[in-house]
Amino acid sequence: MEKRRMGTFTLGLCLLVFGILFMIHLFVKVVDYQLIFHLWPIIFIFLGGEVLYYAIRGADQKMKYDYAAVFLIIILAIFAMGMAGMDLVFEHIPADHWIEI
Repeated sequence: MEKRRMGTFTLGLCLLVFGILFMIHLFVKVVDYQLIFHLWPIIFIFLGGEVLYYAIRGADQKMKYDYAAVFLIIILAIFAMGMAGMDLVFEHIPADHWIEI
C-alpha cells in the first residue's frame, strides 16, 4: 500500500501564491500587506482541498501528514509577516530617525 504525504503539495502551493503576492507588492504596489495578511486562511483551504482530493481519488492509499511541511508553512508565514512588518517600518519612519553608524 502506497503512502501519500499530506501537506507537501500545500506547502509548494502556499510558497508559490504568497511568493507571487509579495513580489507583486514589491514591484507594482497593487497588492498591499493587509490584503496578503488577510489571505492566511487560504493555507487551511489548500490543505483541506488536498486532504479531500486524495481521500476521494486515492482511497487505496494510506495518508500520512507531512508534519515537516506543515511546520515549514507556519515558520515561513511568521517570517514573511516579520519581513513585511520591517518593510512597513522602513517605509513609514522618516530617515532622520535612524542612527547612522
